[in-house]
Formats: sequence, C-alpha cells, structure tokens
Amino acid sequence: MSWEQLDGKGPRWIGDDLPDLPKELQYAQDLPPKVTDKSVFFFGFDRPEKECCLHEQYMMYHKALLMGDEEVAAKVLEADTPAKAKKLGREVKNFKQETWDKNCDEVVEEGNFLKFSQNEDLGKVLLGTGVRQIVETSPNDRLWGIGFNTDDAEGNEREWGENKLGKALERARERLGK
Repeated sequence: MSWEQLDGKGPRWIGDDLPDLPKELQYAQDLPPKVTDKSVFFFGFDRPEKECCLHEQYMMYHKALLMGDEEVAAKVLEADTPAKAKKLGREVKNFKQETWDKNCDEVVEEGNFLKFSQNEDLGKVLLGTGVRQIVETSPNDRLWGIGFNTDDAEGNEREWGENKLGKALERARERLGK
C-alpha cells in the first residue's frame, strides 16, 4: 500500500489503493479499466434542469453558465467524452479567469458530491479512502493535480502542486459521510 501518516492529517492515498470497481462502473481514458490515478467514471447527475454523464461535462457546463455562454453550455451537454467536454470548455465566450477562480472549487466539489452520492458503489469507494489525503497524480497538472506521477509523488510533497481535485474529493467525501 502506498500511503502513510502525514502531518497528523491521516494517511494519504495515491493511485492503486482502492479496490477494482464493477465493470459497468468503469471508464478509463488511457488505462485498463481499474481505479487508478487516471481513472474516470461514468455517472449521472440527477438535476431537475440538466443531466450530465461525465464530471468534466458537469465542470465545463457550469463554467459556460458562469460566463453566460448558454450556447457552449448546450454543446457541452452533448459531449460524450471528457476530452470533448474539456475542448468545449476552452471555447467559452467572455471567459473571465477571476470569475472562474472564485467558483471552480465549489463547482468541482458539488460535481464530485453528486457523482459519489448518486451511485452507492462509487460512494463506497470514496468513503473507503477514510481520512486519507486524496491525491490527483498528474505530472502535467499542478493546479488540479500535484504535478507528479504516482511513482514520483512520494518523497516530493514539498514540491507538489495545488491538488485542487484531490481537495474537492476530500470535501465531497466529508459531505457524503454525514
């Protein structure tokens, strides 16, 4: 297991510590279907106004709405892969970084809460991380991830990026556990 006690906050979680999910819950972008640092899951958001099937879709949809771009928001809802949703998110008109920065943490937390609260199996996976720190090991992303891959993360904690996704997952886990 690749976790240990860290600064009195409890053990951290990296990558492969979680159990495999049932096949019907798995969706991997570029890895075998298994819970790892790169896994993405299909899920639905049960909202009266809209339904999203991907977390990236939920995030980019709300990004477009925050900027008042209903045209791109509608296109995002048609996206069937995380990559397509992300690409559309880059096309949002009147994008203001300051507005997004003020709202993105809440959007991502809520999206993750909905994802894990509406699917019992996924909820168990998130709650199964206990009090461990959740880390997005993405070597190319120091904002949402830590800027390191799983193999290089341990021992380099002082150099980690912001890990906004991991922190959003931890807040969603806390809400789910109540």
